[in-house]
Amino acid sequence: MKRLLVTSMLLVGGAAFAQFTIPWTVETSSVASSRPGDPAFIYSPAAGLQFVVGGDTIQPSLYFWQPGQFPQFFTGAVVGSADARASLVVASSTANNSVLVYEVTDAGITQLATSGLNVLSPGPVALSRNPDGGFELWVSTVLVIEHFAMNRVQAGVAFTQLTPITVPEVPSGLAVDDRRKRLYVAQPNLGVLTVDANGNKAFLLSIDAGRLGTSVGGIDLFLAADGGTYVLTAASNEQQINVHSHGGSQTAFLTALQITTPDGGSGTLVTPKFLDVYERPTPGFPRGVLVVQDDALGNYKLVSLGDVDSVLPLPPPYIPPDGLDAGRPPDAGVSDGGLTDGGFTDAGVRDGGPSGSGGGTGQPSGPAPGSEPPTPSCGCTGGPFAVLPALLMLWWIRRRSTRP
Repeated sequence: MKRLLVTSMLLVGGAAFAQFTIPWTVETSSVASSRPGDPAFIYSPAAGLQFVVGGDTIQPSLYFWQPGQFPQFFTGAVVGSADARASLVVASSTANNSVLVYEVTDAGITQLATSGLNVLSPGPVALSRNPDGGFELWVSTVLVIEHFAMNRVQAGVAFTQLTPITVPEVPSGLAVDDRRKRLYVAQPNLGVLTVDANGNKAFLLSIDAGRLGTSVGGIDLFLAADGGTYVLTAASNEQQINVHSHGGSQTAFLTALQITTPDGGSGTLVTPKFLDVYERPTPGFPRGVLVVQDDALGNYKLVSLGDVDSVLPLPPPYIPPDGLDAGRPPDAGVSDGGLTDGGFTDAGVRDGGPSGSGGGTGQPSGPAPGSEPPTPSCGCTGGPFAVLPALLMLWWIRRRSTRP
Protein backbone atom coordinates (compact mmCIF):
# COMPACT_ATOMS: atom_id res chain seq x y z
CA MET A 1 0.00 0.00 0.00
CA LYS A 2 2.77 2.44 0.95
CA ARG A 3 4.60 1.71 -2.30
CA LEU A 4 1.41 2.27 -4.31
CA LEU A 5 0.77 5.61 -2.63
CA VAL A 6 4.32 6.82 -3.17
CA THR A 7 4.21 5.74 -6.82
CA SER A 8 0.88 7.53 -7.31
CA MET A 9 2.26 10.71 -5.77
CA LEU A 10 5.28 10.61 -8.07
CA LEU A 11 3.09 10.11 -11.14
CA VAL A 12 0.69 12.90 -10.19
CA GLY A 13 3.56 15.22 -9.25
CA GLY A 14 5.29 14.49 -12.57
CA ALA A 15 2.12 15.37 -14.48
CA ALA A 16 1.74 18.56 -12.46
CA PHE A 17 5.16 19.83 -13.49
CA ALA A 18 5.37 18.46 -17.08
CA GLN A 19 7.80 20.78 -18.86
CA PHE A 20 10.21 20.63 -21.78
CA THR A 21 13.06 22.87 -22.90
CA ILE A 22 13.52 23.60 -26.61
CA PRO A 23 15.97 25.93 -28.41
CA TRP A 24 15.19 29.04 -30.36
CA THR A 25 16.62 29.00 -33.88
CA VAL A 26 17.14 32.66 -34.80
CA GLU A 27 16.52 35.94 -32.98
CA THR A 28 16.12 39.58 -33.86
CA SER A 29 18.08 42.42 -32.30
CA SER A 30 16.40 44.51 -29.60
CA VAL A 31 13.99 47.32 -30.41
CA ALA A 32 15.12 50.85 -29.66
CA SER A 33 13.09 51.22 -26.47
CA SER A 34 13.43 47.52 -25.49
CA ARG A 35 9.61 47.39 -25.35
CA PRO A 36 8.49 45.28 -28.33
CA GLY A 37 4.84 44.39 -28.84
CA ASP A 38 2.91 41.35 -30.03
CA PRO A 39 4.60 39.67 -33.05
CA ALA A 40 3.11 38.50 -36.34
CA PHE A 41 4.63 36.19 -38.97
CA ILE A 42 3.70 36.33 -42.65
CA TYR A 43 4.87 34.12 -45.51
CA SER A 44 4.05 34.90 -49.13
CA PRO A 45 5.04 32.01 -51.45
CA ALA A 46 3.83 33.99 -54.46
CA ALA A 47 6.20 36.83 -53.59
CA GLY A 48 8.90 34.53 -52.18
CA LEU A 49 8.98 36.58 -48.98
CA GLN A 50 8.64 35.84 -45.27
CA PHE A 51 8.73 38.39 -42.47
CA VAL A 52 8.49 38.78 -38.75
CA VAL A 53 6.30 41.85 -38.33
CA GLY A 54 7.21 43.80 -35.25
CA GLY A 55 7.42 47.20 -33.77
CA ASP A 56 8.20 49.35 -30.84
CA THR A 57 5.39 50.11 -28.38
CA ILE A 58 7.07 53.39 -27.40
CA GLN A 59 8.99 54.56 -30.49
CA PRO A 60 6.84 55.30 -33.61
CA SER A 61 8.12 52.50 -35.85
CA LEU A 62 6.78 49.39 -37.55
CA TYR A 63 9.23 46.78 -38.81
CA PHE A 64 9.21 43.95 -41.35
CA TRP A 65 12.20 41.60 -40.85
CA GLN A 66 13.23 39.16 -43.52
CA PRO A 67 15.78 36.57 -42.31
CA GLY A 68 19.28 37.65 -43.28
CA GLN A 69 18.16 41.14 -44.33
CA PHE A 70 17.97 44.55 -42.67
CA PRO A 71 14.47 45.40 -41.40
CA GLN A 72 12.21 47.62 -43.46
CA PHE A 73 10.89 50.57 -41.43
CA PHE A 74 7.50 52.26 -41.52
CA THR A 75 7.51 55.30 -39.22
CA GLY A 76 4.84 57.56 -37.83
CA ALA A 77 2.87 55.18 -35.62
CA VAL A 78 3.44 53.46 -32.28
CA VAL A 79 2.25 49.89 -32.80
CA GLY A 80 1.29 47.44 -30.06
CA SER A 81 -0.17 44.42 -31.88
CA ALA A 82 -0.31 42.91 -35.36
CA ASP A 83 -1.77 39.92 -37.18
CA ALA A 84 -1.54 38.45 -40.67
CA ARG A 85 -3.58 36.42 -43.15
CA ALA A 86 -2.74 35.61 -46.74
CA SER A 87 -1.04 38.74 -48.12
CA LEU A 88 -2.43 41.19 -45.54
CA VAL A 89 -1.03 42.49 -42.25
CA VAL A 90 -3.01 44.56 -39.74
CA ALA A 91 -1.42 46.54 -36.89
CA SER A 92 -3.03 48.55 -34.08
CA SER A 93 -1.67 52.02 -33.39
CA THR A 94 -2.53 53.34 -29.94
CA ALA A 95 -1.04 56.76 -30.63
CA ASN A 96 -3.13 57.31 -33.76
CA ASN A 97 -6.29 55.46 -32.59
CA SER A 98 -6.24 53.48 -35.81
CA VAL A 99 -5.57 50.10 -37.39
CA LEU A 100 -2.99 50.10 -40.17
CA VAL A 101 -3.21 47.68 -43.10
CA TYR A 102 -0.30 46.50 -45.27
CA GLU A 103 -0.08 44.15 -48.24
CA VAL A 104 2.91 41.96 -49.13
CA THR A 105 3.28 41.23 -52.85
CA ASP A 106 6.13 40.55 -55.26
CA ALA A 107 6.34 44.34 -55.62
CA GLY A 108 7.18 44.70 -51.93
CA ILE A 109 5.27 46.01 -48.91
CA THR A 110 2.54 48.58 -49.46
CA GLN A 111 0.42 50.44 -46.91
CA LEU A 112 -3.25 50.44 -47.93
CA ALA A 113 -5.75 53.22 -47.38
CA THR A 114 -8.59 52.43 -44.93
CA SER A 115 -12.15 53.73 -44.64
CA GLY A 116 -15.08 53.09 -42.32
CA LEU A 117 -12.84 52.25 -39.37
CA ASN A 118 -13.02 54.20 -36.11
CA VAL A 119 -11.49 52.74 -32.93
CA LEU A 120 -10.34 54.36 -29.71
CA SER A 121 -7.36 53.03 -27.74
CA PRO A 122 -6.93 49.92 -29.93
CA GLY A 123 -5.18 46.98 -28.27
CA PRO A 124 -4.69 43.37 -29.45
CA VAL A 125 -5.89 42.62 -32.99
CA ALA A 126 -6.83 39.40 -34.81
CA LEU A 127 -7.43 38.82 -38.50
CA SER A 128 -9.34 35.92 -40.07
CA ARG A 129 -10.00 34.67 -43.60
CA ASN A 130 -13.48 33.57 -44.67
CA PRO A 131 -14.24 30.66 -47.06
CA ASP A 132 -15.36 33.21 -49.68
CA GLY A 133 -11.94 34.88 -49.54
CA GLY A 134 -13.03 37.89 -47.48
CA PHE A 135 -11.40 39.02 -44.24
CA GLU A 136 -12.67 39.94 -40.78
CA LEU A 137 -10.96 42.01 -38.12
CA TRP A 138 -11.27 41.90 -34.33
CA VAL A 139 -9.68 44.71 -32.32
CA SER A 140 -9.81 45.19 -28.55
CA THR A 141 -10.79 48.63 -27.21
CA VAL A 142 -10.59 48.33 -23.41
CA LEU A 143 -13.56 46.08 -22.40
CA VAL A 144 -15.11 45.90 -25.89
CA ILE A 145 -13.84 43.90 -28.85
CA GLU A 146 -14.89 45.63 -32.06
CA HIS A 147 -15.65 43.37 -35.04
CA PHE A 148 -15.45 44.42 -38.69
CA ALA A 149 -15.84 42.88 -42.14
CA MET A 150 -13.03 43.89 -44.51
CA ASN A 151 -13.38 44.31 -48.26
CA ARG A 152 -10.79 45.30 -50.83
CA VAL A 153 -11.70 48.41 -52.77
CA GLN A 154 -9.75 50.28 -55.41
CA ALA A 155 -8.36 52.76 -52.91
CA GLY A 156 -7.46 50.13 -50.29
CA VAL A 157 -9.65 48.45 -47.67
CA ALA A 158 -13.20 49.30 -46.55
CA PHE A 159 -14.53 48.23 -43.13
CA THR A 160 -18.12 47.42 -42.18
CA GLN A 161 -18.89 47.25 -38.46
CA LEU A 162 -20.36 44.01 -37.11
CA THR A 163 -21.68 43.18 -33.63
CA PRO A 164 -19.15 44.12 -30.91
CA ILE A 165 -18.29 41.80 -28.00
CA THR A 166 -18.03 42.81 -24.34
CA VAL A 167 -15.51 41.04 -22.11
CA PRO A 168 -14.95 41.16 -18.31
CA GLU A 169 -11.29 42.20 -18.49
CA VAL A 170 -8.96 44.09 -20.84
CA PRO A 171 -7.57 41.38 -23.19
CA SER A 172 -3.86 40.59 -23.39
CA GLY A 173 -4.24 38.79 -26.72
CA LEU A 174 -6.69 37.61 -29.39
CA ALA A 175 -6.65 34.62 -31.76
CA VAL A 176 -9.18 33.24 -34.26
CA ASP A 177 -9.99 29.74 -35.49
CA ASP A 178 -10.80 30.47 -39.14
CA ARG A 179 -12.57 27.11 -39.60
CA ARG A 180 -15.27 27.87 -37.02
CA LYS A 181 -14.92 31.67 -36.74
CA ARG A 182 -14.29 31.12 -33.03
CA LEU A 183 -12.51 33.92 -31.18
CA TYR A 184 -10.13 33.14 -28.30
CA VAL A 185 -9.62 35.99 -25.82
CA ALA A 186 -6.76 35.99 -23.29
CA GLN A 187 -7.95 37.50 -19.99
CA PRO A 188 -4.82 38.20 -17.89
CA ASN A 189 -6.32 37.51 -14.45
CA LEU A 190 -9.22 35.25 -15.39
CA GLY A 191 -8.23 32.74 -18.10
CA VAL A 192 -9.15 32.10 -21.73
CA LEU A 193 -12.58 33.13 -23.01
CA THR A 194 -14.06 31.82 -26.28
CA VAL A 195 -16.71 33.50 -28.42
CA ASP A 196 -18.43 31.44 -31.13
CA ALA A 197 -19.83 32.68 -34.44
CA ASN A 198 -23.23 33.34 -32.80
CA GLY A 199 -21.68 35.50 -30.08
CA ASN A 200 -22.00 32.90 -27.30
CA LYS A 201 -19.27 33.31 -24.67
CA ALA A 202 -17.73 30.67 -22.41
CA PHE A 203 -14.54 30.38 -20.38
CA LEU A 204 -12.46 27.59 -21.91
CA LEU A 205 -9.83 27.74 -19.16
CA SER A 206 -9.75 29.27 -15.70
CA ILE A 207 -6.44 30.77 -14.65
CA ASP A 208 -6.74 29.19 -11.20
CA ALA A 209 -7.31 25.60 -12.36
CA GLY A 210 -6.43 25.65 -16.05
CA ARG A 211 -2.61 25.54 -15.84
CA LEU A 212 -2.14 29.01 -17.31
CA GLY A 213 0.32 30.44 -14.80
CA THR A 214 -0.32 33.48 -12.62
CA SER A 215 -1.08 35.82 -15.54
CA VAL A 216 -2.13 35.11 -19.13
CA GLY A 217 -0.12 36.93 -21.80
CA GLY A 218 -0.35 36.51 -25.57
CA ILE A 219 -2.38 33.70 -27.14
CA ASP A 220 -2.30 31.86 -30.44
CA LEU A 221 -3.50 28.62 -32.05
CA PHE A 222 -2.12 25.63 -33.92
CA LEU A 223 -4.94 24.36 -36.15
CA ALA A 224 -4.78 20.61 -36.85
CA ALA A 225 -5.99 18.86 -39.99
CA ASP A 226 -8.18 16.52 -37.91
CA GLY A 227 -10.21 19.45 -36.61
CA GLY A 228 -8.45 19.78 -33.25
CA THR A 229 -6.83 22.90 -31.86
CA TYR A 230 -3.74 23.50 -29.77
CA VAL A 231 -4.02 26.66 -27.65
CA LEU A 232 -0.67 28.30 -26.80
CA THR A 233 -0.50 30.98 -24.12
CA ALA A 234 2.44 32.96 -22.75
CA ALA A 235 3.12 32.83 -19.00
CA SER A 236 5.89 35.37 -18.46
CA ASN A 237 5.98 35.01 -14.66
CA GLU A 238 6.64 31.28 -15.04
CA GLN A 239 9.08 31.78 -17.98
CA GLN A 240 7.16 29.38 -20.22
CA ILE A 241 4.63 28.79 -22.98
CA ASN A 242 1.66 26.65 -21.90
CA VAL A 243 0.03 24.31 -24.41
CA HIS A 244 -3.54 22.98 -24.15
CA SER A 245 -5.53 20.83 -26.56
CA HIS A 246 -9.10 21.81 -27.39
CA GLY A 247 -11.35 19.40 -29.28
CA GLY A 248 -15.15 19.38 -29.09
CA SER A 249 -16.20 19.91 -25.48
CA GLN A 250 -12.91 18.74 -23.97
CA THR A 251 -9.82 20.72 -23.05
CA ALA A 252 -6.61 19.30 -21.56
CA PHE A 253 -3.25 20.66 -20.45
CA LEU A 254 -0.46 19.08 -22.55
CA THR A 255 2.83 20.64 -21.51
CA ALA A 256 4.81 23.78 -20.73
CA LEU A 257 7.65 24.87 -23.03
CA GLN A 258 10.73 26.81 -21.96
CA ILE A 259 12.87 28.45 -24.65
CA THR A 260 16.66 28.30 -24.40
CA THR A 261 19.73 29.12 -26.53
CA PRO A 262 20.52 27.10 -29.69
CA ASP A 263 23.73 25.72 -28.16
CA GLY A 264 21.87 24.28 -25.18
CA GLY A 265 23.38 26.81 -22.77
CA SER A 266 21.79 28.30 -19.69
CA GLY A 267 20.34 31.34 -21.43
CA THR A 268 16.63 30.64 -20.95
CA LEU A 269 14.09 33.13 -22.25
CA VAL A 270 12.88 34.57 -18.95
CA THR A 271 9.86 36.73 -19.83
CA PRO A 272 7.94 35.47 -22.87
CA LYS A 273 5.04 37.92 -23.01
CA PHE A 274 3.57 37.50 -26.52
CA LEU A 275 3.72 34.88 -29.27
CA ASP A 276 2.62 33.97 -32.78
CA VAL A 277 2.21 30.58 -34.48
CA TYR A 278 2.59 29.87 -38.21
CA GLU A 279 1.84 26.17 -38.60
CA ARG A 280 2.62 25.69 -42.31
CA PRO A 281 6.00 25.05 -43.99
CA THR A 282 8.23 28.01 -44.81
CA PRO A 283 11.85 28.28 -46.04
CA GLY A 284 14.04 27.22 -43.12
CA PHE A 285 11.07 26.01 -41.06
CA PRO A 286 9.61 22.94 -42.81
CA ARG A 287 7.23 22.25 -39.90
CA GLY A 288 6.30 25.86 -39.28
CA VAL A 289 7.50 28.47 -36.81
CA LEU A 290 6.69 29.84 -33.35
CA VAL A 291 7.64 33.48 -32.71
CA VAL A 292 8.07 34.42 -29.05
CA GLN A 293 8.58 37.94 -27.70
CA ASP A 294 11.43 38.27 -25.20
CA ASP A 295 10.36 41.08 -22.90
CA ALA A 296 13.67 41.05 -20.99
CA LEU A 297 15.95 41.56 -24.03
CA GLY A 298 13.37 43.49 -26.07
CA ASN A 299 13.53 41.22 -29.12
CA TYR A 300 11.93 38.10 -30.67
CA LYS A 301 12.99 34.47 -30.80
CA LEU A 302 11.96 32.18 -33.67
CA VAL A 303 11.43 28.55 -32.65
CA SER A 304 11.14 25.73 -35.17
CA LEU A 305 7.91 23.77 -34.75
CA GLY A 306 10.09 20.79 -35.62
CA ASP A 307 11.74 21.23 -32.23
CA VAL A 308 8.34 21.49 -30.57
CA ASP A 309 7.33 18.29 -32.38
CA SER A 310 10.35 16.49 -30.91
CA VAL A 311 8.92 16.87 -27.38
CA LEU A 312 5.21 17.30 -28.15
CA PRO A 313 4.15 15.35 -31.27
CA LEU A 314 2.21 17.73 -33.50
CA PRO A 315 -0.51 16.59 -35.91
CA PRO A 316 -0.51 17.62 -39.58
CA PRO A 317 -1.64 21.26 -39.85
CA TYR A 318 -4.96 22.43 -41.24
CA ILE A 319 -4.73 23.58 -44.87
CA PRO A 320 -7.50 25.84 -46.25
CA PRO A 321 -9.68 24.29 -49.01
CA ASP A 322 -8.31 24.38 -52.55
CA GLY A 323 -9.09 27.65 -54.24
CA LEU A 324 -9.43 29.65 -51.01
CA ASP A 325 -6.26 31.54 -51.78
CA ALA A 326 -6.38 31.25 -55.56
CA GLY A 327 -4.04 33.80 -57.03
CA ARG A 328 -2.84 34.84 -53.58
CA PRO A 329 -0.34 33.60 -51.03
CA PRO A 330 -1.73 30.95 -48.64
CA ASP A 331 -2.99 31.65 -45.12
CA ALA A 332 -0.38 33.27 -42.92
CA GLY A 333 -1.47 31.33 -39.86
CA VAL A 334 -3.32 32.27 -36.69
CA SER A 335 -1.65 35.04 -34.71
CA ASP A 336 -2.35 37.70 -32.17
CA GLY A 337 -0.05 40.35 -33.53
CA GLY A 338 2.94 42.47 -32.60
CA LEU A 339 6.08 44.36 -33.42
CA THR A 340 9.91 44.57 -33.02
CA ASP A 341 13.28 45.65 -34.36
CA GLY A 342 16.52 44.05 -35.45
CA GLY A 343 18.35 41.61 -37.69
CA PHE A 344 18.62 37.85 -37.57
CA THR A 345 21.46 35.65 -36.38
CA ASP A 346 22.28 32.48 -38.29
CA ALA A 347 21.34 29.10 -36.87
CA GLY A 348 20.33 25.65 -38.01
CA VAL A 349 16.79 24.33 -38.19
CA ARG A 350 15.50 20.91 -37.15
CA ASP A 351 12.46 19.22 -38.66
CA GLY A 352 10.02 16.98 -36.85
CA GLY A 353 7.60 14.72 -38.68
CA PRO A 354 3.85 15.11 -38.18
CA SER A 355 2.35 12.82 -35.61
CA GLY A 356 -0.16 12.71 -32.80
CA SER A 357 -3.71 14.03 -32.72
CA GLY A 358 -5.09 17.52 -32.50
CA GLY A 359 -8.26 16.50 -30.68
CA GLY A 360 -8.70 17.38 -27.04
CA THR A 361 -8.24 14.75 -24.36
CA GLY A 362 -9.21 14.88 -20.72
CA GLN A 363 -11.92 16.88 -18.98
CA PRO A 364 -12.62 20.59 -19.43
CA SER A 365 -10.28 22.68 -17.29
CA GLY A 366 -12.48 25.78 -17.07
CA PRO A 367 -15.79 26.54 -15.36
CA ALA A 368 -19.24 25.92 -16.83
CA PRO A 369 -19.85 27.49 -20.27
CA GLY A 370 -20.78 31.13 -20.04
CA SER A 371 -19.71 31.53 -16.43
CA GLU A 372 -16.92 33.74 -15.15
CA PRO A 373 -14.14 31.85 -13.40
CA PRO A 374 -13.67 32.35 -9.67
CA THR A 375 -11.20 34.89 -8.35
CA PRO A 376 -7.76 33.24 -8.66
CA SER A 377 -5.80 32.41 -5.55
CA CYS A 378 -2.36 31.42 -6.79
CA GLY A 379 -2.74 30.14 -10.33
CA CYS A 380 -1.56 26.70 -9.28
CA THR A 381 -4.61 24.97 -7.82
CA GLY A 382 -6.79 22.34 -9.38
CA GLY A 383 -5.79 19.28 -11.38
CA PRO A 384 -2.89 17.29 -9.86
CA PHE A 385 -2.37 19.81 -7.06
CA ALA A 386 -5.81 19.02 -5.63
CA VAL A 387 -4.95 15.29 -5.52
CA LEU A 388 -1.61 15.49 -3.70
CA PRO A 389 -2.99 16.51 -0.25
CA ALA A 390 -5.50 13.63 -0.30
CA LEU A 391 -2.76 11.14 -1.15
CA LEU A 392 -0.54 12.45 1.63
CA MET A 393 -3.41 12.22 4.15
CA LEU A 394 -4.22 8.67 3.06
CA TRP A 395 -0.58 7.65 3.46
CA TRP A 396 -0.44 9.25 6.93
CA ILE A 397 -3.62 7.44 8.11
CA ARG A 398 -2.30 4.15 6.75
CA ARG A 399 1.05 4.75 8.46
CA ARG A 400 -0.62 5.45 11.83
CA SER A 401 -2.89 2.40 11.62
CA THR A 402 0.00 0.00 10.93
CA ARG A 403 2.09 1.13 13.89
CA PRO A 404 2.45 -1.50 16.71
